[in-house]
Amino acid sequence: MTMRSFSVNKRCVGGSSVRLELAGDVRGVAAEQLTPMILEAIVAGWADELHVDLDAVTYLDGAGVLALVCGYVAAVECGSAYRVVNARGQAQRTLEATGVVEMLADSEDLGALVLALLSRPPRKH
Repeated sequence: MTMRSFSVNKRCVGGSSVRLELAGDVRGVAAEQLTPMILEAIVAGWADELHVDLDAVTYLDGAGVLALVCGYVAAVECGSAYRVVNARGQAQRTLEATGVVEMLADSEDLGALVLALLSRPPRKH
């Protein structure tokens, strides 16, 4: 599998709404770079609402999912709206397989958070 480069385009979408448009492979080092970008958009106060657009993402791994979940947690803690949108293909399947697709779709939907927590497999002790 050939790794495609990773890029992020930040767009202000009126008022205090920001859209991060991701493209390419979101894994490994790219995922590590994504986490601070998302956190900065939320914590620095750029956005009362942040959309992370995965339309052009060609590959998403567990590290990429972790970056998106970190953004979700930060948004909830800071009172910002957070939505991961336009996941397709492999990225959509990865979000579904990890059980976070509904939760990441809307940080203001607490029912999706509860469902994600309840659908987790039990921890082995």
